[in-house]
Amino acid sequence: AGMAILFAAAAVVVAATAHGAEPSGLQQGLSYGRLDKSAVQLYAACVVARCRSTDASNKWESSRLKASLRPRGGATSDSSAAPSDEAAVPKELAVTKAGSKADATIAREWATEGKLAERKTMDFVDSLPHLRYVRTHGIKQFVSIYKNMRNATSNELLWGDEIEYMLVQLDREKRTAKLSLRGHEVLDDLQAKELRLGRSDGFGEAASWHPEYGVWMLEGTPRVPYGGYTADLRRVEANMRLRRKRLLGALKTDEVALTIPAFPLLGVGCFSEPALDPAANECTNSDSIPDGCILPNPRFFALTKNIRTRRGSNVDIRVPLRQDMYTPAEDLERGIRMDAMAYGMGCCCLQVTFQARDIDESRHLYDHLAVLSPILLALTAATPILRGQLADTDVRWATISASVDDRTPLERGETDAREHPTLSAEQLKALAGAGATPLPKSRYDSISRYLANCGACHKKFNDVAAPMDDFGYKELKKAGIDDSLARHIAHLFVRDPLVIHEGRVELDDENETDHFENLQSTNWQTVRWKPPPKGKACGPRIGW
Repeated sequence: AGMAILFAAAAVVVAATAHGAEPSGLQQGLSYGRLDKSAVQLYAACVVARCRSTDASNKWESSRLKASLRPRGGATSDSSAAPSDEAAVPKELAVTKAGSKADATIAREWATEGKLAERKTMDFVDSLPHLRYVRTHGIKQFVSIYKNMRNATSNELLWGDEIEYMLVQLDREKRTAKLSLRGHEVLDDLQAKELRLGRSDGFGEAASWHPEYGVWMLEGTPRVPYGGYTADLRRVEANMRLRRKRLLGALKTDEVALTIPAFPLLGVGCFSEPALDPAANECTNSDSIPDGCILPNPRFFALTKNIRTRRGSNVDIRVPLRQDMYTPAEDLERGIRMDAMAYGMGCCCLQVTFQARDIDESRHLYDHLAVLSPILLALTAATPILRGQLADTDVRWATISASVDDRTPLERGETDAREHPTLSAEQLKALAGAGATPLPKSRYDSISRYLANCGACHKKFNDVAAPMDDFGYKELKKAGIDDSLARHIAHLFVRDPLVIHEGRVELDDENETDHFENLQSTNWQTVRWKPPPKGKACGPRIGW
């Protein structure tokens, strides 16, 4: 299993590099629409042969592919310059305008795996009375999960990749590139078509589509996970190509789907299409990122606003500016500054999730992937420009870490801080550690502890500060959980829940996991250890 996982990781990185970086002329043509007719026909034929879809689906996809990839020149998104979806889709497969909303609703219900809750959320101040309850019962829910999974085994290695795409509109006459704020429209279209046309029988490749934070973003995954055979390694690039083909088929003729970490001009002038009103920033409170940049999902808006409230100010992202002979000293000292969550959570990346055989194997795998993470981060560095300026770094990590840093001034180590800007002294008492316990890192950062149950290893390698919730640690130890895992979970619970949904506070801890996942899913680290969900027959997973 270990060797298969290493080969799988290599296959994903190689395939994604070839697929995302697009080194060949054919792949560059796919992104920028500069393919001649023979190349389009060749590629369409290859993809259709690989897809093995139904005849009707093949006709729809190949015709849309040719339409979306034909040479564009100065074409715009005007309906007179490009064939409509209805014209490209066979009559028997067409989605009528009257039924498009229904299709989108069905698709959202169908795409339940990884679905974000869409119910109403609480403002952070309103959630203060519930913070301790959620933290306490999150520990209890994990204990229940652990008791159910501690003896469970899974004999099959399953894994998959997640690719995040950003939609960009290219105006070749004006020579501009802007973020296309149609992510939710494209997502609805893809989900509806996958539901009606995609393979669901496990034979042939299929895709699954999910929302992301930015309204210009979406995520694609294989619908059927890969396995532990060499044949599955060959599936990786084929499935990535299939996802890109289907995504391109849902775009307008002047749009492209890029797989790069950060859009270089985010926050610079009019960077989006359609243009947004900078003053419409009630949630972001940013001078450069309006609320319209956030996908219209209650969870994303709550995260953005509640991080600011708990922190007491806008996030403060600082990246060093690249120096050349013309860089003014004052600009160099100031660096590149950003003040909104979108600068980090609006970045795209490649992720891989592995299902392990049992708890012990998953913990060893977690440790090994944690060591490989910074190496792969360096090998895939591709973020040299932020907010229109050349950075003296080349990865997105520090940017995204600072973009969700909800620590109070005292937690950040600002000893001269006397009063919290947004919360009263009484309200601060409801926070974890009363908002005063020093926390050395943002909640998005590298791991702080290794997990393998090896006493000698932990004494030697667990040598960084990792504060933990004392109450949670005692409860976990009382439940019979070993010291290493207990410290890992208790370390996650030094944070506060950022999003609490109305009507989802008092839950059955034996059958619900909302409170545990609330803290688990908002501790973003280089590697994430994921116990199996309640009611699902699968092993523990590692997100990487």
